[in-house]
Order: sequence, then structure tokens, then C-alpha cells
Amino acid sequence: HTPGVDFVERTEVIQGSGGAGAGLAAQDKEVTLASTGSVDGAFDDDVDWAVVGLEIKPPQALTKQAANSQSENDAKTYEPPAQYQLFQNYPNPFNAETTIEFTLPKANHVRLAIYNVKGQQVRKLIDKTMAAGHKRITWDGRNSRGEIVGSGLYFLRLKTNGQNFIRKIHLQK
Repeated sequence: HTPGVDFVERTEVIQGSGGAGAGLAAQDKEVTLASTGSVDGAFDDDVDWAVVGLEIKPPQALTKQAANSQSENDAKTYEPPAQYQLFQNYPNPFNAETTIEFTLPKANHVRLAIYNVKGQQVRKLIDKTMAAGHKRITWDGRNSRGEIVGSGLYFLRLKTNGQNFIRKIHLQK
């Protein structure tokens, strides 16, 4: 996809592969007055459906007032997270799938993978350069061959910017 005019892409999440893949891109555009806006841009390949959402009042954590601004309607800019973080997955323990979230204060190469208790890689979820921001991905309890793994303790490892983060995750069937 290509973001529309004046839209800023904040994150993109892709789950699955091949013809069974699905993706979500979060984009936003600042509008100073209540109005009707158009969504333009382009999608790559075939698109089965799209969802457009509107947040009327953004959270204060995502915006900051310009240093010299006099009113709330003056220019605001996106403020990336302050530090690298890997949050605990949820739900945990999980059955069918679990959500994994992490933050990047600046663009970096990210490696996110699941390991078993023997330290063997079960599945690589991400291995690419990503933009700064809050990221969210799901793991469906499958290994790199697409097979459902057994119940038990697994480890989630995030490696970026020379830092390693590890969280225990528990798959319960």
C-alpha cells in the first residue's frame, strides 16, 4: 500500500504468508477542524477489503505541543516511545493465539522469534528494519513449518539496537 496525501504511516502488521496473509497499516492525518476527509492512496496487489477508522481525540501521549505554540490548534508532532521495550504477551497463558507488543524509539533492524526450552528457534516472527513506534503482532502457536506446537513454556526474544529482551510465554491447549 501507499499512504495517502498528508497521511503518516505509524505501523504496519502482517500476519500469515502467501495467499493466506493479512495485513494492517495504521495511518493518520491531522485535521484542525471537524470536517469530512477523503482517503486516497493506493493498494498493492489484490485487496479483498479495507477498514477505515477515525479517532476523534488522539491520546496526549502521542502528541506534544510545539515549543512556541500559543494554542492547542497549533502544529503537533508525533513523539516516538522513549525507550526500547518488549511487553509481556497477552493473554498468557494462551490457547489459540497471543498478542506481542514492543516499542522502538527509532528505526532499527528487529529480530523477534519464539524459542523452546531447549533454546531451539521455533519460529521467526520478524527479521527486518522497522520504523519507530509501538508495534503489535500475533503468534498463532505454529512453528516455521506451519505446524501447531505442543503445550508448554516458550521464550519470546526481541533483538534490536544491540539489546536483547526475553519474555516467558506459556501455550496451554
